[in-house]
Amino acid sequence: MTCSRKGRGGKLKVGFNDKAITEAKKYFGYFALVCNQAMDTFTALENYRLREKIEELFAVQKGRLDGARPRTWYPDNLRGRQ
Repeated sequence: MTCSRKGRGGKLKVGFNDKAITEAKKYFGYFALVCNQAMDTFTALENYRLREKIEELFAVQKGRLDGARPRTWYPDNLRGRQ
């Protein structure tokens, strides 16, 4: 988007930067979900998004559990970390 004003107190002219828009559109992509069950498009997308939330919750939980684990094999090092 480009904005310009001609003269002092002139009208504001607003336009689009077509070159930048064309450049950005080159990198637009496609999204495909492949499933081995027959289901509606929106049902498949909803299931995919639910799966993503579940994986995020597992990652958070795993991070919390692993954070309290001492990362050492030797008892002397363990005493130093406590």
